[in-house]
Amino acid sequence: GEVTYSISSEYNYLPIAIDSKTGVVTVSDSEELNYERFSYTDGKITFKIEARDTTGGWTSKDFTLAIKDLNDAPDFQQFGQTEF
Repeated sequence: GEVTYSISSEYNYLPIAIDSKTGVVTVSDSEELNYERFSYTDGKITFKIEARDTTGGWTSKDFTLAIKDLNDAPDFQQFGQTEF
């Protein structure tokens, strides 16, 4: 039967999405998916994907996504400098 994929509802706060037909996971909000937001977990986020078929069968698996800490561009306004 046909299989549909979803991210388990307890992970709705994550800025990721899944294609229900293919199971491909994508970033839904790149501004929110940054190392600083998830630094408390060393930049790693774990989430569960569920797969269900039309006969009522299902399975789930945990996945971990590692986010690299990039050198962000400086924000000069944070230092109070607005004119150069």
